[in-house]
Amino acid sequence: MRFLKRRAKIERTVYASIDEIAENLDLEIPYYPEVYWTGRSLDFYSLGLPIYLKKEFDIRKIRRKSYFLSSPGIIFIGKESLTDQVEEAAHFLHATLSKINYKRKSIEDCVSIWILDEMLAYLSSKFVIPERINPYGRYKDYTRMKEKGRKDFLFQISRYFYQDFDLLDFNIYQQGYGLGETIFCEYCSGRFSLEEMRKLFLQNFEGNNEASSTFIRLKCRFGNLNSHLSN
Repeated sequence: MRFLKRRAKIERTVYASIDEIAENLDLEIPYYPEVYWTGRSLDFYSLGLPIYLKKEFDIRKIRRKSYFLSSPGIIFIGKESLTDQVEEAAHFLHATLSKINYKRKSIEDCVSIWILDEMLAYLSSKFVIPERINPYGRYKDYTRMKEKGRKDFLFQISRYFYQDFDLLDFNIYQQGYGLGETIFCEYCSGRFSLEEMRKLFLQNFEGNNEASSTFIRLKCRFGNLNSHLSN
């Protein structure tokens, strides 16, 4: 009974977040996804999903990682965290409305899309949780470090994260969250419009290198992330 009550509460929060983000960015809501809290009582086989999805489900359940499964349209919430619930609501809206297709994309474009997806999810979440703090803001911008600085940084941070540290994941989240934080501040200052946000949200990056060039353009426009930290 307690599990069902928690799931119902999480579901209400996710749906309310979808509504609020869509209202702020003037987006159409295509549908409302199923929402599950991956607590101990949730059994994979009860979901009727293809067996090939079980490995990812098990790993994320153990690590309490939230994620959106685009087909068949399910949001899994790993932690009873408002941040997780709001961000997955944003991922759902972005994935379903942009209809991004990863087929025949270069590695550079795929990584850029992942960064832009995290950027938009973080940026959107600030409409619901304006006080949210970027957890990657405490670290220097890895892409701007010199070679020695990178080596020192990787040595220190790998000791902190142990075997869980993944440099690609770190870069995706640092760049995405950092740009999302900066753009939200620019929006609050009147230097970035809701229409610009909406266009980014709906962009499907069909052209060759379109995602990469969009990321580079935003990076050049907003400069060094966390520039208050020395290199």
